[in-house]
Amino acid sequence: MYIQGVVTASYFDTFIHTFIFGSPAQCRQATDSMSPPPPAALALPDSHVTTKTLALFAAGLLSAFAAYSVLSHVRDTQTKTKSCRDPFSGNPKLLEDNKYLPDIIKACQPHQRSETRLKGVTTLQLLSRNENNKKILVDAGALEVLVNLLRATDIRETAQKYAAVAICDLVQSVDERKVRIVQAGVLDPLKRVLTSDVVHNNELKYWSLMVVHQISLCDSLHHSLITDGFVPLLARMSRLTFGNTNMPKYCMQSLVRIVATTDTAEAKDLLTELLNHNIVSLISVCLRSDDVELIYWASGLMHEYVLKDVSPRLFRQIKGVQTILLTLLGADETYISRVVLRTVKFMAHGQVN
Repeated sequence: MYIQGVVTASYFDTFIHTFIFGSPAQCRQATDSMSPPPPAALALPDSHVTTKTLALFAAGLLSAFAAYSVLSHVRDTQTKTKSCRDPFSGNPKLLEDNKYLPDIIKACQPHQRSETRLKGVTTLQLLSRNENNKKILVDAGALEVLVNLLRATDIRETAQKYAAVAICDLVQSVDERKVRIVQAGVLDPLKRVLTSDVVHNNELKYWSLMVVHQISLCDSLHHSLITDGFVPLLARMSRLTFGNTNMPKYCMQSLVRIVATTDTAEAKDLLTELLNHNIVSLISVCLRSDDVELIYWASGLMHEYVLKDVSPRLFRQIKGVQTILLTLLGADETYISRVVLRTVKFMAHGQVN
């Protein structure tokens, strides 16, 4: 009976160890290769089974689970050690919990592999979403690094998209940072992306346009945008992206802000140049849109034309323009009504009939 108890415990211990630590194939192989236990070992215990036999069985079972616990502890320790050594691990949105910002910045440098740069810029983009991280990132030189990534031609478009998103987040509402990225040379890569037929990532183009929009919100940078040819580019993008939820109205807003803050002589030249891009028909379509913001900025651009007396007759010739303007005068948004009323005033100026 003692021998039978030992055989039973040994058989069960071997099977449990293989089941826990081995693959399914190993478990099946171990089961097939093991000699079957004695019939008595499979039989239900009778009244003669001793306490010592049960103790041996329990000892085998406990030893198997003890070994499994030790192995699990070792694996968890190794995982934590590896995680502590990885600057991209943890919650990247909380910069105060990440002591590896220099390593992340270094990962975005040109001498790094493409995969490393992608991982670095992805982490920067996640960090830039937290308002508390923005100043720390800017002080660490993240803006210049991101501009260099946007300028690079040897990395994936996905990495450049993340760079544009991060730039947009970091410069939002801070004119000093917008000046900083322009000084770092961001306009050239932005123009290349928006005019390229090779770039196929639409999200990269979208976020590049968002960066241009952020720059246009800083009056001191309008001259740079004009000099680099972004006024006709914005008109072109407004037409190409019509139907998109946001892009046309951001283009219109940028155009209105640039023209409105430029001296009259230069503004007239810009408005005349925009006529070559069929801006009148584009404004006409935008005025019939259901998007209130798009209507506002389209009417604002038309207002600049008639206010500065640049081809106002073309706007008078828009089919149904009187009906459109009268409808906009009744809009619930007072700022639209105010702009439209001024537009009507200057359109009617000097008209006898």
